[in-house]
Amino acid sequence: MNQLIQIIFVGILCITLSCSKEKLSAPINPEVIAHYPLDGNAYDIGSLHNHGRIIGKLLPILDLNKNKSCAIKFENNNGYIEVIQRPNIEFNNRISISLNLLITSKAETWKAIISKWNSLVDEIPRNKNCGFYLGIKPNTTIIRWNISGEYVDAISELEIDRWYRIVCTFNGSEADIYIDGKHDNTALIKNSLIDTYTPLTIGAQSNMVNEIYPNYFYGCLDEIVIYNYELKLN
Repeated sequence: MNQLIQIIFVGILCITLSCSKEKLSAPINPEVIAHYPLDGNAYDIGSLHNHGRIIGKLLPILDLNKNKSCAIKFENNNGYIEVIQRPNIEFNNRISISLNLLITSKAETWKAIISKWNSLVDEIPRNKNCGFYLGIKPNTTIIRWNISGEYVDAISELEIDRWYRIVCTFNGSEADIYIDGKHDNTALIKNSLIDTYTPLTIGAQSNMVNEIYPNYFYGCLDEIVIYNYELKLN
């Protein structure tokens, strides 16, 4: 009987250790704020589940690898994606954004790719910008990466109807743009990344979604990942 009890005890202990080991090795990374594959929807497949919702009408399309409905096309001012503010959407004065991008045309106005931007916050002067904004400059295909009113523009002008991998980073004092794995430009930023309660938006400027012209993006987006730290690229 004692031997049987010992066998049962050892078995339970082994199962407990096995479960504990599996739990400890679970891939949990709270520094990834969100990961949007944009596979025809706005779901966040990261651990924080900062799901978005599609406002209006967006078109699922082939991604750069020709996978069906694995990217989203934004066109004709038809829609955008909104992610409401949650406590885990925090950046601590550091942020990185990576995404696949295809521009379909130039436009006379700013075209917002992704932003969490506002210029009307009670804690700061009304004319001071806060948050972050990644977009395309008017009449060009040049990227602007804006941190609370200070910015860096890409040196390279992107080609129309071509996929690019874009990475933008901010480490508290420098903002950088990378295009297809190569460093494109950098700028010193004196301002801090001031948070805003404006929802995060993809495909439109976050503080202008209720305006007649909310700076809609024209093009295709895929595999957007947002981090609250600076990515280091070799």
